[in-house]
Amino acid sequence: MDQIQDNHAYRCLPLSIANSHGWEILSPCAFESTWTGAVPAWAITVKALDGYPDLAQFAVSHFAYGIVTFHLGYLFRTEPGWDLFASGSLNNPKDGIAPLTGVIETDWLPYPFTMNWQMTRPGTVRFDKDEPVCMIFPVPHGALQGVEPEIIDLDERAGGQAADDGVEGAPRRVHAEAQREGAAGDEECVAALLLPRPDARTARRRRSTCRNCAWRHRWTGAARAKLDPRNRDGVARAPAS
Repeated sequence: MDQIQDNHAYRCLPLSIANSHGWEILSPCAFESTWTGAVPAWAITVKALDGYPDLAQFAVSHFAYGIVTFHLGYLFRTEPGWDLFASGSLNNPKDGIAPLTGVIETDWLPYPFTMNWQMTRPGTVRFDKDEPVCMIFPVPHGALQGVEPEIIDLDERAGGQAADDGVEGAPRRVHAEAQREGAAGDEECVAALLLPRPDARTARRRRSTCRNCAWRHRWTGAARAKLDPRNRDGVARAPAS
């Protein structure tokens, strides 16, 4: 994200939240991992680049198949009913090697777990000192078992008005219904989602941030419209001059 011009990627709230959604465990040294492409564990060699004396206790080839195993050196313990989600740093791909993701039941596990990366092709990859090798964050145990996904036709949920509003109109109405059902009192967010679309030929693309839910709602308007929570009809009104 830092390499994108003008740090534009940081304007994406979901990306920014994900990047800070946990804790990173860093490499104590700079090292290289080289894989010949063969299956056995001996096909991978790991070499320190800065004279670090304990590399063999940190990064090894154990599982074969081009997998590099990191001994993190921590015994994690979470509250009952909470696991740890472990992976590489989110939104930070690394050429030639990919993190293997695991969910660990750290509310009872009596020993440390390892972090594993699998090389994607024969060759050499480098990790720098203080480069993240693992990212962890807690997740509720069994959360998925308590959730049943449901696919809803937007035309039916929006009362048959999706065709009149276009592709973007139906989600705005559906989200507004959800706000009324589950977040009563957040009228400002509802108003932001119910903004009508003016003539596209005269409209300029703008953004507005709802202070109640911290979401950035995309909307169009020929003039700067005031999002008034009292406008329950969803009509955007230009501020008085």
